[in-house]
Amino acid sequence: MQIEVKKITSLDYPEWDKFVDSSDNGTIFHKLHFLKYHPENRFDFHNLAFYDDNKLIAVLPGGVKDGVFKSPMGASYGSFAMPDLTLEKQEGVIDAFLEYAKQMDFREIYLTPPPVVYYKTQNQIDRFLLNYKGFGTHVNLISNIANLQHDDVFNKFHSSHQRAYRKSVKSNLKVEFNNDLDNFYPMLIENKKKFNTTPTHTYEELIKLAQLFPEDIKLLMAYHEGKPVAGVLLFVCNSTTVLAFYISHYFEYQELRAVNRLLTEAVLWSKENGYKWFDLGVSMDTLSTNPMEPSRKLIFFKEGFASRGFLRGTYHVKL
Repeated sequence: MQIEVKKITSLDYPEWDKFVDSSDNGTIFHKLHFLKYHPENRFDFHNLAFYDDNKLIAVLPGGVKDGVFKSPMGASYGSFAMPDLTLEKQEGVIDAFLEYAKQMDFREIYLTPPPVVYYKTQNQIDRFLLNYKGFGTHVNLISNIANLQHDDVFNKFHSSHQRAYRKSVKSNLKVEFNNDLDNFYPMLIENKKKFNTTPTHTYEELIKLAQLFPEDIKLLMAYHEGKPVAGVLLFVCNSTTVLAFYISHYFEYQELRAVNRLLTEAVLWSKENGYKWFDLGVSMDTLSTNPMEPSRKLIFFKEGFASRGFLRGTYHVKL
């Protein structure tokens, strides 16, 4: 099997993004269109397309810095996006990439595929092959993901969340999807300060992302007497999974249970629109020096939405 590896130098390559949509495990983060929100020259992108007999069978978004290839670069998930390929075909793609990497004098490779629930046909052939080809696990984070395939998802929630939701409904909160990033972003900044972090995106970058993906990036906001009190920014990652990328609220309005309300509404919206999984995001203790330190309180809160932990692993190899 002779697979051709082609470096794609432009972010305008419609065949790539169409392929991601039709692939088994591609996400919004695999799309070249997504990478356009970055300022020019922030990253040295090195995006690769794999062709078998002139047919596109895999894409690998990524970038190189100091001889180290990382996928994703400038996004949350990366590694190979492929259709439902056999082990033999997937092995051919990975072998072609490793040969290419040696030719390019890459010293190391880091790959972070999405959790297995993002795959339309769930399998872990790629994980097996990466291990088989010498990749080890660099780090595992845990992401809490709710299964939306139950008949009545709300009744799977912990009773405390059900009570909080009902209390919120009675508290005269106004909840709506809108584009109110002007009010959401300052709230996000204030929230992140409590955990000694900053948002992944600047305000300008979020505006640009919302413009690039008006149908796939959705802001759900809650207001009390006209004042914004909480917001959840959703990324529709692919046809199976919705990700709550940012969850934010003003702490002085905590008794209104606006976050419980918004997450419940977001989960129910995702189920009603045919998605199978709702990802509440990674739950790590950002104040710890150990990147794998779990945030136990946050995990307990997210588990109340009938979510359970799935691995968000990063694979690494030295060449």
